[in-house]
Parts: sequence; structure tokens; C-alpha cells
Amino acid sequence: MRKQADVVDRLGLPSDVEVEKLVLGAAMTTADSVAEVAELSSEVFAVEVHRRIHSMIVKLAERHAEVDFITVTSALNDAGALEGVGGMSYILSLADHLPEVFALSSYIRRLKTLSLTRRAALTLHSAIQDVVQWRDEDSIHRAEEALKKITSEAAADSRRGLVSIGEFLETYDGGIEQFLAPTGQEGVVSPWPSLNAAVCGLAPGSLSIIGARPSMGKSQVALQWAIGAAKRGQAVGVFSLEMRAEELWQRAVALEANDAPDAVAKHRVRSVKPVNTLSEIPLLIDQTMSQTLASLQSSVRRANANRKLALVVVDYLQLMTAKGANRTEEVGVISRGLKMLAREEKVAILALSQLNRESVKEDRPPKLSDLRDSGAVEQDADLVAFLHQSGSDRAEMWRSRAPAPYEVIIAKQRNGPAGARVRMCWNFPIARLEEWEAAR
Repeated sequence: MRKQADVVDRLGLPSDVEVEKLVLGAAMTTADSVAEVAELSSEVFAVEVHRRIHSMIVKLAERHAEVDFITVTSALNDAGALEGVGGMSYILSLADHLPEVFALSSYIRRLKTLSLTRRAALTLHSAIQDVVQWRDEDSIHRAEEALKKITSEAAADSRRGLVSIGEFLETYDGGIEQFLAPTGQEGVVSPWPSLNAAVCGLAPGSLSIIGARPSMGKSQVALQWAIGAAKRGQAVGVFSLEMRAEELWQRAVALEANDAPDAVAKHRVRSVKPVNTLSEIPLLIDQTMSQTLASLQSSVRRANANRKLALVVVDYLQLMTAKGANRTEEVGVISRGLKMLAREEKVAILALSQLNRESVKEDRPPKLSDLRDSGAVEQDADLVAFLHQSGSDRAEMWRSRAPAPYEVIIAKQRNGPAGARVRMCWNFPIARLEEWEAAR
């Protein structure tokens, strides 16, 4: 804290010492002011002495003790901190210029605004030092995310407190239309009517997870979903940490041509029509395989600023990196970061996830506890769907090289019923998820 105060002083960042005094003086003058002042973070005070006095006011308020000039002075004295804040004379001086009728709420708003300004300036100062010293390639992304967080906190703070529905709608982007009966499914629907009957659509601001064991086709399923959305005119960004952009484009062309995933690489696609179709739709594939949470967030925000995205696909969650004490904590940080990104950018995020080996060993349908390094993934996700195929169906599919039964299990759905098991078909020759009836 002292180090930060030194930087504040050195940079000459904005503060209002007199207003800080008025806020503290108000808390010790009238009982009605105590709760409002105690709710503040000590960081809104630029002066270190004022932070210490505020902290003591908060402690007294938490103990439901009387808060006035005498009790605060006495508590600071008992803690051996009275002389460090200027003694009793300074405590009493905090009410010197306090008017009989004071506008405490406006004083507090000013302190919060100045505090956010200082934090933004300190973040930029730190970012400049970080970039100049070039600690690592994520320096710029971390600075960008820190500033985004400050901006989001400022917006959230302005919406705090009890409000009527009229006041809520004045500041809510969705407007009153969000409360009316929808004319169709909201968000990004899938290419499969059977699945759409069980899933309410990937809504803006939602985080959805598709979980499966390796080689179950989750990348293909996500790519089919992405192509279907883009064909409806919804811009889609695909981030694959497992495959190069070239491989993804080849798979996309093969899907559009109803051919095997390696058809393009083996020059078996004879028509340019699939390529032309994909060229005309808003399907965007990122070419950076190594992604951290910060770099992906920055990429999505830049893309969203230029062209509003409806869907972001992340393939897959466990290949991303973020700061955490262990792998489970790290994956939890990633899932929370993706959820916040979805909400802030009002985009649906579809992230793929590996499962542990238990469901395969026991030859049973997956369940939420099978999510690998799950941490907070189950909690953060609005939708969790599993791709499943029984051991016998899978063995027969590989033996016959023919289409086989396949299931999509809706394990969690925040805005709709969970537990549905949608019967589908895996078209083995072209590695494509299809409707069960259409494949028969």
C-alpha cells in the first residue's frame, strides 16, 4: 500500500483531500452516514492516513459499535495507531468544514471516480514499465485486461443498488424486448433440429461446454455448429489450440463438400463450390495455436470491435494456459475468464473440454464429475453437453466403417431442462454428426 501511495504521489495522480475529509467526518457525525461510508473500499482514499481512519470506522461498524469522533479516536489509540494518523486533533479536524446539510452521496461518487482514474493510470504506468522491460509476450494482453476490468467495474458500480424495472430498462442493452415471448430460438442454434428441441440456443453472454473423450469428434461437431451459424449470417470466431488454421479450413471445406476430413489434403474435392460458399460467410479462424486466456480475450475483443461476433468456439479448454497454483485452479481461472468475456462482449462462447477416463473404463454415459480438471467449469457453464457412444456401437462402427448410433447428453442447462439424451448418428465415412432419422 505504501509503495502504491508513493507512485501516486510521484505521478501526481488526481485526488481530492478535502472531500476525503468530508466523507470521514460525515461518518463520525451522523449514524445514518456510517453504513454508506463503511461500504467503501479503503482504496478510494488517496491519503494513507485517511485509509487507516476509514479501516477503523469499518471495524467498528462491523462490530455494530458506535461510530463517532470519540470511539474512533479511542479505537485507534488502543491499536497504537493514533499518533500515526495525526492524533486526536486531526480526527476532530475532519468535521471542520462539514456543512450542516451535506451531500454525502455526491462526495462518495467523486471519490470513486478519482479512485478509478488513479487505478487506470497506475495500470498504464505498470504496463509501460512491463513492455519496456519486456518481461514476456503477454505484457500487453495483461495490461489490456486490467484496463477492461477497471472499465467493467466502473460500469457495474453505476448500476448498483435497488432499482425499479423502468430504471433497469433505461440502462439495459436488451431493452423491453428481452422480456417478451421470443419469435424463435434465441442466440446461436445448432444445425440439428433434434438437438435444438432440447437446447434453448447459445444465448449472448453464455458459456457452453461440449465434453468428450479424445477421438469422439468434438472438434468436428463444434466446426459444424460454427459453419451452420455463419451460414445464417452470424459471425463466428474459431480458436483451435490443437489444429493449425490450414487444417481447420481443410476440414471446413470437406464438411461443406460432404467428404472425409482429409479429402482436401488428398486432393479428392473436385468442386470449388464448397470453397466459394465458405468464402462468402462470416466464419473467422484464428491462426495462433498457442493461446493464453489473456491473449484470447484480447483477440475476441478486437474482432468484436470490428465485426460483432455471435459465437466464439474454443478448442479446447485444457490446452489454454493461465496463472494458477495447480492445474485444477488454472482451468477454473480459464473457465471464469471465458464466462466473464462472454458476458462483457455479449457473445456466446462454446468451449470444448476433455473428459477423464472413468466413463470409458466403466462404459457408461459421461456425467459432470467426468470433466477433466473441472474446477469451476461445471459452475461457470450455462450449458454442458456430452458426446457419447457405447463401447459396442463404437466397436461395430470401426469394424464396419459405417454410420452408427451416437448421443448428445444435456447434463446441465441453466435456462432450460437438463437430462435429455438426444439420439443422433455419427456418419463415420465423412466424420459428421447427423440426425438419426436422416441417416437411417
